Amino acid sequence: MSLVIPNFEICEWRPSLDAPWESNAYIFVSDIETLKVCNELIDRHVNYVIYPVRLIDSYRSYLIQCLKDLDFLVNSIKSQSCIINSQLAHLIDVTFVKAHPWRFTNYFISTLFHHIEYEKVRDLEGAKLWHYLQPIVEDTFQQGSLYRIEKYIKVSHVLMDMAFDIGWDTVYSKASKLKALEGLVANPERAATLREVSLHISRNFWIRGFTSAAKQILYIGFPDIPQVIDKLSVDEVEDLLIEKSSKQAVQILFSEEMARNAKNVNCNQIVEGALRIISGT
Repeated sequence: MSLVIPNFEICEWRPSLDAPWESNAYIFVSDIETLKVCNELIDRHVNYVIYPVRLIDSYRSYLIQCLKDLDFLVNSIKSQSCIINSQLAHLIDVTFVKAHPWRFTNYFISTLFHHIEYEKVRDLEGAKLWHYLQPIVEDTFQQGSLYRIEKYIKVSHVLMDMAFDIGWDTVYSKASKLKALEGLVANPERAATLREVSLHISRNFWIRGFTSAAKQILYIGFPDIPQVIDKLSVDEVEDLLIEKSSKQAVQILFSEEMARNAKNVNCNQIVEGALRIISGT
């Protein structure tokens, strides 16, 4: 029986799944032991007793996808047809539509894009190219944009809840609804992850011209302060998403609530959690 794919849409956003670069031949992934590289990363920090096999398998899929997406990115750099913006947009869209959290490699790809030296990349091929890229990939693993399993699970939960809430709940009626207010109050760390991922997706939507969808994503990421989102003008949304960092955006959005609820312990806990932007810990 074929899987029913819901019709995804958020305001004027409609997912685009066209990724012609994925049909290109690999330029280094096929010349390295990809599975071995990923398993070595897993062996370094994953406790096989604590984590179920299915979660480890999902995480392994994420690591493999990171290397594939890096291959696509480097290939575009070498051909002088850089696709970074289209690639990041595609990764968001395909994650939602296929409900595949391992496809969300945005933070890793964004970081690598800013650390690759174009001239070196263009002169290298195959295993030699990987020899240049490997220490950069290692740095991203150490600083957190290449997720460790704990961070991957947190982000995956958020992404799957968002996917179900905007489309998959038409197929499955028992969506987990992470964005329910009581869940955020009880779990500040999860709330922080939801806010950070929502800000990232909202920025992407804004850059792509989906202004109404970008604001709707803010409602999803900050369901406990809809009155603050309501008051945002177009210019304020743009400033929040484009000019401000994630930490600054969270502080701005919660500043009014903090002033009105200075003595409210729950509010302070929410803000504390919100400011703990995804750090990999």
